Amino acid sequence: MQSTRPVRRVAELGPLGPCWLANVARLWQDTYMAPDALNALLRLSSGERAEIAMALWESLDEPQREAEFPLTPEQAAELDRRLSEHLTDPSSAIPWVEVRRKLSGGA
Repeated sequence: MQSTRPVRRVAELGPLGPCWLANVARLWQDTYMAPDALNALLRLSSGERAEIAMALWESLDEPQREAEFPLTPEQAAELDRRLSEHLTDPSSAIPWVEVRRKLSGGA
């Protein structure tokens, strides 16, 4: 049965933050998906959920991704600045392993 609630886009949920995933889950539950199906997916292991998330993301082509997650002018400018910085000095890049270690509280 189709929901009679107005369809909201993920981009309408606001900037990414700690509650973003919960907001997306509520959006899906409210608009698109039967609660039982969403609850079953949320009971999967983190690895299984990540695998499904990646499969869904990869199912979108570039225009679809851009339409769902439009950048603000400030975000686009920041990405351009970072790309320019990297092209000028590729050695300034920080390996993902190091970034992840710092984010997880490592020194």
